[in-house]
Amino acid sequence: MNDNKMITQSRIIEEYGWTKSLISKFLPDPVLKANPHYRKAAPMRLWDEDTVKQVMTTSEFQDAVEKANKRKKSASKAVETKYSNMNHSVQLFIDSITIKVLSDEELKTKALKAKQEWYQCHPCSLNGDWIDEPYMKNAYTANEETINRWIVNYIRHNLVSYDNFLGSIDGKVGSVEAYPEVKIAVLEKIANTYPKYKDECERQIFFVDFNADR
Repeated sequence: MNDNKMITQSRIIEEYGWTKSLISKFLPDPVLKANPHYRKAAPMRLWDEDTVKQVMTTSEFQDAVEKANKRKKSASKAVETKYSNMNHSVQLFIDSITIKVLSDEELKTKALKAKQEWYQCHPCSLNGDWIDEPYMKNAYTANEETINRWIVNYIRHNLVSYDNFLGSIDGKVGSVEAYPEVKIAVLEKIANTYPKYKDECERQIFFVDFNADR
């Protein structure tokens, strides 16, 4: 075999359209050759280019390629169907969004209580320095802007079936793309239901859009 006709696996795949499984099935064991650029690297695996071309003319190889392409098309169609189903589920959820309405006083009380309980479960060190006892933050001393953020978050997680829906689609095809759309829809609904917190909802929507575009 002539050295100038020896080609790597990546070239067989990129230039001739093979897959690793086709290489394993139809080609002989590769010739191992020391990597000329990196002596400590694993040996290069090479095949005779003429052998590759010859195998490609056989009916067995062509049948295998046709079957592989059919499987690929079938898998692609299945993924498209799953994306379509996800879009349908997201739209159904958005159309069904309802938000429990509480008085502003009750809403603020519940949001602050929930945040303080979270602090109790997640104590921290003071200013990042190690201390003998965990430092406990006080939610009730937060400024108005921070409290508004907590209130909107409380509504989203506790007065809407937001978390339940996200849990139902977790790990499914299209779920990653669905998260921003669902969150924005919920925030828009919160803004309509609780106009007092419209500015905070719009602020959060801005950051959801910003991160989605990155």
